[in-house]
Amino acid sequence: MSSTKVIFVVVLGLNLLALIIAGINTNFLFNPHSQTQTHQKLLPVADEPESEKSNEHPYSFDDPIIAHYLLEQLDVFSTIGDKEVNHANYTGKAFGLKYNNNYCRDHREYFVNHPEEMFYGQKYITNFYTNHKVRSHVVNKIGKDLQPEINPVTAKLPGGEFKYDQRVDANFFFTINLFFYYRQLGKQFSCITQASNHIPGHDNMYRKDNAAQALVSYAKSYKARPECFNYRQYFPKTWILTERDQCKDFFKEFNSPLYQRLKEERSIVYFRKIGADVHEGHGVFPVTDEEEVYIRELYGNGTKCGQVRANNLIQYNVHDLMLLEGRKFHFRTYLLIASTNPVIAYYHDGYLRLAVEEYDAESDDVKTFVTNIGVNLKEEGLKGMTPNQIQEYTTWFLTKFHANLMDRGLVKDPNWLDNYLRPQFKKVMIHLTRMAQSRFTKQSSVHELFGLDFIMDADLGLWFIEANTMPLLDGFTKGSTILLNDMMEESFEIVFALLRSRTKRIIDYINKLTEIVVNEKYSSGEISYLEERRKEFELLTRNKFEPEFQVSANNRFQLIIDENVRGTKRYQDLLEQDCL
Repeated sequence: MSSTKVIFVVVLGLNLLALIIAGINTNFLFNPHSQTQTHQKLLPVADEPESEKSNEHPYSFDDPIIAHYLLEQLDVFSTIGDKEVNHANYTGKAFGLKYNNNYCRDHREYFVNHPEEMFYGQKYITNFYTNHKVRSHVVNKIGKDLQPEINPVTAKLPGGEFKYDQRVDANFFFTINLFFYYRQLGKQFSCITQASNHIPGHDNMYRKDNAAQALVSYAKSYKARPECFNYRQYFPKTWILTERDQCKDFFKEFNSPLYQRLKEERSIVYFRKIGADVHEGHGVFPVTDEEEVYIRELYGNGTKCGQVRANNLIQYNVHDLMLLEGRKFHFRTYLLIASTNPVIAYYHDGYLRLAVEEYDAESDDVKTFVTNIGVNLKEEGLKGMTPNQIQEYTTWFLTKFHANLMDRGLVKDPNWLDNYLRPQFKKVMIHLTRMAQSRFTKQSSVHELFGLDFIMDADLGLWFIEANTMPLLDGFTKGSTILLNDMMEESFEIVFALLRSRTKRIIDYINKLTEIVVNEKYSSGEISYLEERRKEFELLTRNKFEPEFQVSANNRFQLIIDENVRGTKRYQDLLEQDCL
């Protein structure tokens, strides 16, 4: 070891000794193998293929001791600027996992000694049910389920609240719940060299009330450019009744001759929807005569606007619908926000869900309007079918839908899916992402998969209905199981490609900085130009794909946004330059 490096290590040792005196255990930094029995359980041997084992790896730290010291100073934790998240309970129950305020530091200690593991495997901590298909058929197929004992059942057993140490060798948190409400992002989980599957601040995307408000604000920015975005093109007009002005505007129409005329033409003109925290078709009410009386009484026919706190929305019913075999249907498609720092997003095909009853525009039966899986399954015995047969009966895929339109003469283009339908889905997803992203936490370790629902009118026009976080991922038919399992595997490929790209840049940067630190003949043990180094570190940890970690050509996710690119290419030429 050179004399310069000896001086540096001595100074570093004195600094670390001070930390030990302050009560912080740094023993692992110097000897990762001289740990307590508890640490040994947390830090298993790398699951590296035999053919790959060697003393040298293509991505490794030149000096793990200095690497850890540098990362301690460069990877600075900061709280999320979201009051709701920051008031979460970070010491509460989390499916049996203990909380650890030094988790990201412990993970960093492990990472600098085993960086090669990031490139040789996928290690998950997940709390999905053990028999959930994504856990049993996807996670265990492509990676390792590090803590199979974690699930909603065992966590409820006596003494199970804080039973398990959270493994520090994980590189992916895949949780069924919004884990950032239970553990602090960037401190207690989802460190810079990890990934997690929920984005704090995503409520502008999936909460009906927040999405509607964000949509109104977004539309105002295009008021002078209606050719770029007109929210009445893809989005049924919506009023947020908790907003006094919007509530007043609704009742102005509700009490007008226009409403009476529309009512004669359409029967059901509006839906009332609960603004948040309802799923599976609940909280959706056709405004029938009975419902109309309820709304008028609740809001004093508009005189109580601004006083009623019930989280209600009113939305136009798209009445002139495209029907399949006489039944209403909706599309379920998928939007992957693979990164928020910067935004990188993908589209993926989904399926169609049909109602079980034939559509009747004059009916006030919610089953003729709602095409949700939960509603469909309540129709057990329909036409003598079992629940599995009902699922098959109500599930179509895009190729079958296209063939149906071709047979009916409504579409003549054999490439209509690629030339029209998918581009329309993608445009709406781009606008939704642009509309919602100001609330996204800009952290490189987070991503999210959304399920987006659309309906279609008789003129082949698409109408966005809602976005769902934590969409159903457990296949309900043979075809849907294959689609969803493959989709999840492909989404993991994208996220790991970004994670490995980010990790490679971190290793390269730390190795260069290590050389500088040694050559600068340190006597203080401090990094020179620390703030500049932190800015450099912040830039290099922004997500982008490195050439050796590209997404495979057979991955069926289709890129729609990459904010690393400028101009119309940022949106795959789906938006005009004047609309950016």
